Amino acid sequence: MKMKLFNTFLVLMGLLLIKPVYGNDPQLIDRYCKDKNCDSANNAGRNYFLKLKYLTEIDFRVSLSDFYRVGRSRYQISSKNFCAIAYSCEEKSNCNNRDKRTMHRYQMQVLGLAAIENQSFVLSNGDSTIPVTLRLLGVLGDATEGYDQVMRPGKAVSPFINQGDNFCRDNELIIVAEINAADLKDVSGDYEGEFDVKVDFSPPSMSAEDELDIELELPPTILISGLEDMSLTNTENSGIDESQDFCVYVSGGGKFQIKAESQAGNGSFELSNGKN
Repeated sequence: MKMKLFNTFLVLMGLLLIKPVYGNDPQLIDRYCKDKNCDSANNAGRNYFLKLKYLTEIDFRVSLSDFYRVGRSRYQISSKNFCAIAYSCEEKSNCNNRDKRTMHRYQMQVLGLAAIENQSFVLSNGDSTIPVTLRLLGVLGDATEGYDQVMRPGKAVSPFINQGDNFCRDNELIIVAEINAADLKDVSGDYEGEFDVKVDFSPPSMSAEDELDIELELPPTILISGLEDMSLTNTENSGIDESQDFCVYVSGGGKFQIKAESQAGNGSFELSNGKN
């Protein structure tokens, strides 16, 4: 029995004496750095990490009634909160401990299909495109809260980073996609854009990115406007002739037919007083 306890003691001591060997591969230290949305490096005795987390796609479903209300000239929708963070720590320390981290400023840009003439991002349906404005907003945490920047093709920005905000939850952002109602005139169908949000940091040179897919669904819609009730008054004991202008609009263009029906009369248009 004593020999068994002694052997167990030796095994436990051996386990305590074994130290993990990380070398220059900090990915072994931080178990989250495995995909393209995370990068790591070792430089001058420090381990560096760059992360882009929780980015999700954006889906629109828009009808004409969303755009042609009074005062409604733009439509927008946003991603869920995501975060980007760059930090380092001494090679022998644990970077998962926020007290050991040194925060660093990173650069962020959006990559994807853009219109050359006005340097704006676009959503496409075959050869047809719709401009879309992408804005980067800071929404949570002192590091980025209040940040508001339009993202331009080929242009990187650097959201403000507070040195004290050492976790991703203190650096949360959203991307807002905006479309002008005027750009949806005479279009319908499904439009989409495949974008990459990329963050960079140097030195050492590191990058991380994730996909941002934006889908816009524009179902064919018909809109009748300007048609109002009419009040007819016979003041001269003669026939009454009244008219009004109204508009019929079909998204995406195309032909349409108009058919009028009467609640009174059989195959004819008649007025009723509820009795006859």
